[in-house]
Amino acid sequence: MNFNFEKLTTKAREAVVAAQGKAQTAGNPEITPLHLLSALLEERDGLVAPILEHMRAPLGQIQQILAGELGRLPKASGGSSPNLNRQLNDVLQAAAKVAGGMQDEFISTEHLLLALAQVDSPARRILQMSAVDEASLRSGNWPRQRNSPGRSGSVASDQEQSGPDWPAGCRQDGDR
Repeated sequence: MNFNFEKLTTKAREAVVAAQGKAQTAGNPEITPLHLLSALLEERDGLVAPILEHMRAPLGQIQQILAGELGRLPKASGGSSPNLNRQLNDVLQAAAKVAGGMQDEFISTEHLLLALAQVDSPARRILQMSAVDEASLRSGNWPRQRNSPGRSGSVASDQEQSGPDWPAGCRQDGDR
């Protein structure tokens, strides 16, 4: 099944692009969930790091472990752009299901974080070592915002006003 990147919020799309950049800069032939988790944690004005801080996850330790794991990934030369690996594709598909299950029209960074906590990968194991799992994320013990018009109490959202990348007439409310 092909993933619809148009369903990503601006911040989620920026995180995926940043993950691709990280893989390309490191010479990795594939973009992995590790790259995505790293990008989400480094996202300027993002909500993932504050959510994990609120959950008392050791961000410095997570970032150290991530850096070590990213350094162990295979490298390739030749200048071709890295491709999504199977695990990251599974994460993106899971994020779409999470968003759909929450009746959210767009996939936010929080949906990506929940999917990273679901899909078996090194990123999931790093989160679990830090006591971050799907159940703790779903418990809602962190500040939430609206994700779609007319809905309150859903996953915190990072969407922005419609821009040139959004389908005509789309507007996301309640975001940064």
